[in-house]
Amino acid sequence: MKGLKKLTTTELLTWIQQAKIQVEGGQVAHRIPQLAKANPGWFAIHICCESGKTITFGDIACVFPLISVIKTFSLLS
Repeated sequence: MKGLKKLTTTELLTWIQQAKIQVEGGQVAHRIPQLAKANPGWFAIHICCESGKTITFGDIACVFPLISVIKTFSLLS
């Protein structure tokens, strides 16, 4: 991997497509009330680069809790 500094929009969209395939059919944890209200099909990402460039994709108008968000970043390492 060449790192996030040289990540292209095409590469990001490929990662997003791969991630969505991996989680198809997944379920939200019903033991967490706010998370139980979320649609498991929702997906959003917003990246702020050091250069000031931002990349936003997905269900950005949906409000949902970020639970165990660090797990996502562990996939990038």
